[in-house]
This record gives sequence, C-alpha cells and structure tokens, in this order.
Amino acid sequence: MKSFKFTPLFIFLHILLLLTLSCSAKEAKPLSNDDIVLVASTPCDELIKKQLSITTNDIVDFMKWVLVLKADGNFSLDIHYGESKPNTMGFKKDHSVSCEGIYSITITDNAATYTLKSKQFLMPVRLLKLNENTFHLLTPDNKLIVGNGGWSYMLNRKNIVKEAKEDLPDLSAFQSSLDSPLQVAYDGRTPCEELSMQHNFNLPSSHFKLKWRLILNRDSVTRKPTTSALGTVLNSRQVFVYGKWTIEKEATENGQATFLKLVADATGKITWFLVGDENVLFFLNDEKRLFTGNADFSYALNRK
Repeated sequence: MKSFKFTPLFIFLHILLLLTLSCSAKEAKPLSNDDIVLVASTPCDELIKKQLSITTNDIVDFMKWVLVLKADGNFSLDIHYGESKPNTMGFKKDHSVSCEGIYSITITDNAATYTLKSKQFLMPVRLLKLNENTFHLLTPDNKLIVGNGGWSYMLNRKNIVKEAKEDLPDLSAFQSSLDSPLQVAYDGRTPCEELSMQHNFNLPSSHFKLKWRLILNRDSVTRKPTTSALGTVLNSRQVFVYGKWTIEKEATENGQATFLKLVADATGKITWFLVGDENVLFFLNDEKRLFTGNADFSYALNRK
C-alpha cells in the first residue's frame, strides 16, 4: 500500500479550510454562571402565538414575558396574555402558559442568536442579543419581528448588568432591504424616566410611559433625508419637535452600526436611534448607548 505524504501544500490547504470553517456560524455556550432573567410586554400577533402553540378564541392584543435563560443551557418561560384592560398594565381576562426547554447560542458575524426549543413549541423561538441587557425576537427567516404602537418585540434584562460592555451590535445583516419612501412613520411607547430627563420634560413622578411618533421625510427627486418630526404626548397634548435627519454609519468593535440622527431646528438638540432595519428603530442615549426597558415597555419604535 502506498503511504500518503503530507506535503507543505496539503498542510497549507488544510489550515486554510479550518480557518474558513471557523469564520462561519458556530455554536457557543453561555459565558456566564448566572441565569439571565428577561422580562417584557410584547404584542401577541399570529406568528408568536403559532410559535408558542397558543390557541384561544378570546381577544388577545399583548402578552407579558418572564424568560429565564439558565447557565446550564435550559430555560423556563412564563407568559400571561389577553386583552388589555384600559388604564392598567393588566388584562380583562388573564390567560397563562408555562414551559421549559433547552436553548443554544449561535454566533455569526459577531451577532449572537439564542434559539429556544421546547416540546410545547410548534417551532423554535429565536432571540437576537443586542447587548448584555437587551434582546429582540426574530422571525423564522431571521428578521426582526415588527411590533406596533403599543409594544415592541424587545426583551429586557430584569437585573441590569451596569458594568457590562455596551458596544453596539452590527445589524447590517438585517438592513439589506432598507428602502426610501417619501414619508415613513414609526410609533411606540417607552418607559418615561430616562427619556424625560434626556429631553428635559417636566413630568410628575407618577408618569410611567411616553407615547411616541416619528415622521421622516425625503426629497421627492433625490430621495435623500430632509425633515423630521418627533412627537410625544405631554399632559394629554401631543407635542412635536421638528428638525432634520440623516443616516450615519460608525465602525464598532462588533463591525458597523447604522444610526438615525435627528437635529431639532429650534434648539439643535440631537436625538439618536440605532437602526435595526427599515421597520424597527431603537432609542439611544446621548452617548449612543441602548436603553434597557422594563416589564411593561421597551425603547423601540415600530414602522406604522
């Protein structure tokens, strides 16, 4: 039998193949010994009901999540859902479901995706990790699920990791279909305190949410960004701040971040958003870092 010689060319090609494979999607294990507890209120659209095997003839417009990602690779999920009860954060009729399963982490192009599998799910549930404190639900075809004017599909860490590295994620893989309509509007509701301080709103401490609308206009010929209007409801009155907007890109440790920058006409005040895709925007603080929401609201706007 002929012996096989490991020539320098063979060894070089073998190393090259291993390097190529290492750059593709790879499985990862939880890096922390602590459980991650995520909370949120999200819409309860047909997709998420189908994924979670929720069937009901009652009206359901939102759901409350408590998701525990355990350090050993298991998870538990408790969900309450139903029709919202006016002027409360509860339901007219409370439905609930609990389940357990396993999760895996896949890292592709510096983005970490958590895939949850359970015998009770009709299909896996997938989460994109934005940073240590915020996650966003994905569709089966790897797109950000679009929320509505009441709730987004963003999940927030219950016990915020304040010392965590907060470099922004590279979401360019989700932006391949960015479009340029003459006018587009985004709606959403967020917690109050942080944005109230950022925008110098004088609101009572009992005020726990802000309702937002963002309108972006483009030039009819060049399709370049022109004017913007950012509105919120203050003391039962909708107030708009008018200005100009641009799209900016910035290199980050994870790759590249795409920002939407608003500059108010009257004051020059800058408001930053992280662009998820053409349908989802995330509020940023003045240092261009993501806010962490709570069990009731998140810091995202969804295309109307």
